[in-house]
Order: sequence, then structure tokens, then C-alpha cells
Amino acid sequence: MAKFTKIEEKLLKSITDDRLRTSLAVIREAVEKIWNVDAPRIIQDFTDHGTKHCERLVDFAAKLLEANDGRLLSSYEMYLLLAGIYLHDIGMQCDVVKFPRIKQKAEALGAQYDVEFSAQRASGYSINEQKTIRKNHQYLTAAWIDYANRTGDTLLGMAAKTIHEDIVDDLKGGNTLFDLVKEPRGKTGNIDVLKGSCLSILPELESNGFDFLMTSPPYCNRYDYTRTYALELALLDVDEEKIRDLRQAMMTCTVENREKEDLDRFFSKEIFQKANESFEDQQELQAIIKYLEEKKNNKELNNPGIVRMVKNYFYETALIIFECARLLKSGAPFVMVNDNVRYAGANIPVDLIFSDIAQDAGFNVEKIWVLPTGKGNSSQQMEEHGREELRKCVYVWRKL
Repeated sequence: MAKFTKIEEKLLKSITDDRLRTSLAVIREAVEKIWNVDAPRIIQDFTDHGTKHCERLVDFAAKLLEANDGRLLSSYEMYLLLAGIYLHDIGMQCDVVKFPRIKQKAEALGAQYDVEFSAQRASGYSINEQKTIRKNHQYLTAAWIDYANRTGDTLLGMAAKTIHEDIVDDLKGGNTLFDLVKEPRGKTGNIDVLKGSCLSILPELESNGFDFLMTSPPYCNRYDYTRTYALELALLDVDEEKIRDLRQAMMTCTVENREKEDLDRFFSKEIFQKANESFEDQQELQAIIKYLEEKKNNKELNNPGIVRMVKNYFYETALIIFECARLLKSGAPFVMVNDNVRYAGANIPVDLIFSDIAQDAGFNVEKIWVLPTGKGNSSQQMEEHGREELRKCVYVWRKL
């Protein structure tokens, strides 16, 4: 019988599917047996990652969920979270000599063994063998789950068989578990993570040097992303002063963004001039800005900073779109995800405005995919202007 803690029991309440609850109970019980105090330890000279470790992770997960305004996960999401916590380190208890097929599967997934395993019993692995198992434990974990799911063998066998088929199907998209064919790897290369604002970084990159560009930029929805991701930023040691600086450096998307002065110092004279002309030529956008300015003067906007935010959001994005056109090779696609917005009853067609600017920048607008379910409006707007569903879109542009 699985021994759930009080916090686990609390999280389990959000799982309404009895099959998922039963599966978690069986998985939890199997993991308890794998890490039982009487079970021989494969990894003896490193930190123990048994059930107490799992319980600590559950505590952390519960605190993070509480910090997320108390919003609970769906049944499947909670199932995957808890199952992942229970199973993620079992590879450290994998007896690779006893189960060579698991060892081989892990190697196919990417494990690299630095030693020849020669242990005669589970508790007899040398320090170097332990290091190798520990280093590759994530692959051994995946391989063990796969092996147990297919064969029903090992202490995990019955538990792995309870994983719901719908979840297994969801995992099949490019995953290598459950005896799926491993996709051939493409060319590998270096990944560069650039720290800073796209407004200052993009102009420093090489012209005609990129084959593809995809982005989901901040939306013009008043969300302060520095607050939305305050927890993540805190974990990255970004203090309050740095958050304030970041808020003003990033592209405008909230009423707290001030005017950015001297933007022309980042961009070439040609791009800056053409982006400005394209922005000024957006007649519908300029009419909306004028309308919002009138609403502001009549004190009919719930925040006077909305006008500045809308104007600068489109102005700065025009500069970004023109800069991206410079960066992409001829024929390269540019994919953007964004939502339309509404202020004071005025529906702002972000998709059409940005696509028109993209054409000015030298892109062909191939597609604007519209999600089947749109976005609603704030209660204040619906009370005064009625409800109007707003498009949520994916734009596909290609450089000419």
C-alpha cells in the first residue's frame, strides 16, 4: 500500500480520474520498494535520491503551485508531475549487469559508459561504476520505464503497465520511450543565449545570417512580464532594482513602460527611417491611437498610460520586424505568435497591422493561422462595449 504524505494527498485531490490515482498509487508503491532501506544500493557513495528526496520535491512543487495564485493543475498534469517526481531518479538504482537490455536501451537513448561493468551483485559496484551510472541515470530511468512497460518485469513492471494509454500516445510525438523508433539526429551546433533587449541585440547580429526565426513576443495586453515571471527572475538572482531596469529595457507592453529615448542609436539610418515610415502609414492604427488619445483626454480610459503603451508597442515592433528582415536569408520564414487586443471598445487587429508592416519590410505574408478559440474581453469592457471575441493567431511570413 502506497504511503502518501499529507501534501501528496492534498495534491491528489485534483486528480478526478480513478485510473490515474490508482496508477500513481502503484507507481508510488513500486518506488518505495526500489528505494526500500533493505534494498541493496547501487549508488552508495553519493547523495541518496530515494523516497524522502521525492517527498521533498513534492513539498517544493506544492509551494510553487501555491505561488501560482493557487491554480491547480489538470488531472493529467498533476499525474505527470507526481509520476515524474517519483520516477525521475530510479536510474540510480538500476542494476545494469542484471538487466543488460535496460543498459542497451539507455545507450541507444544517449547514455555513454566510461567503464566496463563487472559487479557481481547490486551492492558491489565500484566507485567508478557508480559514477558512470549516476552520470547516465536519466537515460537509465527512461530505459527502465520503457523496459518495464513492455515486459512487466522488474519491481517497476506492474506499475509501468498502469500508465494510461492516452498518456503513452501523447508521449509518442518524437519521444523514444515505449519502444518507439529513435529519430535520426540532425546537424549539431552551438547554442548562444544572448542576454538583453532585442531592441539593442538584434542590430548587432549578422545580416542574411539566419535560416529561420520564430518568436512569441510580449503581447500588447498590459501584462507586466517582469511581475509574471518574478519567481523565476528571483531564482536567477535578479533583484528588485534589476527587475525595474529590465522592465524599461524590454519592448513596451505594459503601462509602466516609459518612452524609450534615442532608439535611433541602435539601428541603421535606413532601417530606422523605413520602419518609422511604415509605422506612420498604418492608417487604422493611427486612427485607433487618436481615438484612445481622445478617450484619455476625456478621462474615459482606466489608465492614461494605455495610449503610450499601444503607440510604442507597435512602433518598437516595427523596428524589430525590419531588423529581422535584415537578419534572415532570402526565402527564410519568420513565424510569430500573437493575440489581437481591445481597448475602450476598439478592436486592434494586431495580426493585420504587423503583417502589413512585414510586407513593407520585405516579407511575403504566406499564412495567418487563427486559433479556433479566441480571447475574451475584460469585465469592464464587456459591461460598457459588449463582448467581442479576439483572434489568437500564428503569422507565417517569408523573406522575399
